[in-house]
Amino acid sequence: CIWHTLGATSLLTALSTPSALIPPARSYVLVRALGFPVALLNTAMWGVCMGHQDPATPLTVNLLSCVLNVLGDWWLCSMMGFGIVGAAWATVGCMYVSAVVYPLSMILRKRNYLDNLKGPIDLGCLR
Repeated sequence: CIWHTLGATSLLTALSTPSALIPPARSYVLVRALGFPVALLNTAMWGVCMGHQDPATPLTVNLLSCVLNVLGDWWLCSMMGFGIVGAAWATVGCMYVSAVVYPLSMILRKRNYLDNLKGPIDLGCLR
């Protein structure tokens, strides 16, 4: 996130962004940078589900996230007038919703993903 903050303008300049578009593009990049850590978490959760041969959970979470993103884009951009920054906030918000829905979906499906973990560390306290 620090790299995005310090290097957003440099990145946009390197990508030959027209100077008139740099301020809104920089705002978009900075807001989207807030979603980077949770994007990594969502990717890890997707991998856990797929590793346990559970494609239904990622499909459900991604469908929900996409619908919320479209609604958030419409509301923040069209109704509230936030423009491109509204689109960024809608996307980041949906990323955080996905990060909450993944574990809730696993709990509701009553799948215990920690049962088959084997390794040098005892993870029994996480069950």
